[in-house]
Amino acid sequence: MIFSKNRKITIDLISFSLKYISTGQIGCYIIEFLYKELGFKHIGYQIENINGDTRCTLITLKDNKVPIQYFKDRCSGMIEEKVKTMKPIPHKFNKWQNGFEEVAVEEKFVLNKEISEFKGKPV
Repeated sequence: MIFSKNRKITIDLISFSLKYISTGQIGCYIIEFLYKELGFKHIGYQIENINGDTRCTLITLKDNKVPIQYFKDRCSGMIEEKVKTMKPIPHKFNKWQNGFEEVAVEEKFVLNKEISEFKGKPV
């Protein structure tokens, strides 16, 4: 008999409550803060219902060591408060062949932002 190992390719970084948070704010936190300010890559999120509480779990690839270490030093309350301060933005997911889905910038949003900045109008 041959046994196949179910190898998980992702690791959970941190989980926090979605009681007062929208998915647009989560996308903004990942794109504007984690990607642009901290230089992280390949972050995604999953939303699940755990004992009646809707929670968001940030995930990444197992070999993505820098974000893993960053979130080991943070508590979920710190992350939740930071996400609450973010302005919601549209975002999409890039799906990899191995099943991992990372948050990505929506091209339409980036294009509109660049055009409006060129014209001197706020987004």
